[in-house]
Amino acid sequence: VAAAEEPVTKPAVVTIPTDEIKPTGEVVGIKQSYIQGDKVDYSIKASDNEALKSITFIVENSPNTVQETWEESSKQIDKQQLSFSTKAWQVKSYAYLLTVVDKAGNTFTKTGSFSVKAKKVKPSPNTNCILFDDCASTIDRIFGD
Repeated sequence: VAAAEEPVTKPAVVTIPTDEIKPTGEVVGIKQSYIQGDKVDYSIKASDNEALKSITFIVENSPNTVQETWEESSKQIDKQQLSFSTKAWQVKSYAYLLTVVDKAGNTFTKTGSFSVKAKKVKPSPNTNCILFDDCASTIDRIFGD
């Protein structure tokens, strides 16, 4: 009696889809410069061909730590009406960084910068000019004709 051959089973081949396409993103609305105390209004847009995972926006060395992170699972986001104040900020240039990561771990980064300038101080008015009719008559009264 001949021995029966056992059928040979081949292992199943599992195809894992590979997402090699990086996500994209942009920061919209940040101007080149601001005056101390100004409010910075901006929005963030990000997209991916498959699915996003996280979006992070940070202003490096900002005194009140401007950092926002969103966990996402959609293919596209549009974060509107974001803002921060430059009230206690030093006069200098600041760099910002946008990092977008998709579900596959692909990463997109975008950098930019803006400067904070000193608040202009208005000179106090000459009180002598206010007390008299005009500055010319004040000078005449002080120094004579």
